[in-house]
Amino acid sequence: MSSGAAPRQGGEILERVRDLLPGIRAAAVETERAGRLGDALVESLKGAGVFGMAMPEAMGGAEADPMTQLEVVETLSVADGSVGWVAMIGSDGGYYAAHLSEAAAEEIYADREIVTASVLVPRGRALRVDGGYRVTGHWPFGSASLHADWFVGGCLVVGEDGAPLMGEAGHPIVRMTFFPASACKVHDNWRTTGLAGSGSNDWSVEDVFVPEAHSFSLFEKARIDRPLYAYPWFIVANAPGVSLGLARAAIDELCTLAEKKVSLPGGSRLRDDLLVQRAVALAEAELGSARSYLYEATAALFETVCAGREPTLAERATYRLAGIHAFRAAKSAAGRMYEAGGGSALYASSPLDRIWRDVSTITQHAFANERGYGEVGRAFLGLDPSSMMI
Repeated sequence: MSSGAAPRQGGEILERVRDLLPGIRAAAVETERAGRLGDALVESLKGAGVFGMAMPEAMGGAEADPMTQLEVVETLSVADGSVGWVAMIGSDGGYYAAHLSEAAAEEIYADREIVTASVLVPRGRALRVDGGYRVTGHWPFGSASLHADWFVGGCLVVGEDGAPLMGEAGHPIVRMTFFPASACKVHDNWRTTGLAGSGSNDWSVEDVFVPEAHSFSLFEKARIDRPLYAYPWFIVANAPGVSLGLARAAIDELCTLAEKKVSLPGGSRLRDDLLVQRAVALAEAELGSARSYLYEATAALFETVCAGREPTLAERATYRLAGIHAFRAAKSAAGRMYEAGGGSALYASSPLDRIWRDVSTITQHAFANERGYGEVGRAFLGLDPSSMMI
């Protein structure tokens, strides 16, 4: 595990983010009602450096380490899970810039704080043509799509017959392809009970030409040879931060409610109830242990690549396991707080209600699905994990 020696940078972004929290909390109800972040909030996140936090130092960016990125997203999510989720997705541009040619990176990310909406799952089909690809595709869960100037969609590369082309390892060739917002149709279909403010609508393109230079493979060596870009799944290192932040908010909210709420018929306060006391203690233990495990596993893997070593299967599996467990433990902790809140937590006006809906929605994501435990277990048992994420 980590020796605590992993280099940290980007802390100034975290400090600026903390100054935004009161305004984010105050806007949370409107963010959920509108189904999107307000324009002023997006601009404030840009001003804090959130969307450019993974941008390479070689491009004048912060190149914040994975742990700092995780903490930025976690901190935002304590105030509003939808804001944390959009920040998490919208800040992926630095990883993409590190893979693109210098000219393409400068063209697309002339503004280092530009928001990128991306879906890594290859839901598109890219036909090879002279100079690039002709792409058609439909990508669900397009978080940050309402604020993005560029979209990135995973694609299977296909031949004239429409069949996927195979790489040297016998697997389909997958490319990430860039589209300007003007080429994309955003479908107004994000009708969910949780993360409603993230505006994660589907988006699609129809027969759009993508120059070769506007495509890349996340699993090929990055052009910029720096530790942050050495392991492809650092791109999702900050994702569990949304759930961690929501669980922290749930505990804080329940403690505030418990101090005020009077239970009938005895007239005692909710905080005096032994079951509530037990629930708070268990939630703190679940969240604290899962959070520590995640930060430690992330730092350990980052230390490995900083030392120029290739991560072992065990290291990769541990990193994946810590991420899944953070999602699941955060949901459990938030659920305890929702239940402890009793009838007061049922109303849409209760932050506990919104937190519970948000954290439940997140655990439906492939990142957080319990199936991942099985993939990790196979790796620890010496079997093929059968997972692209390990």
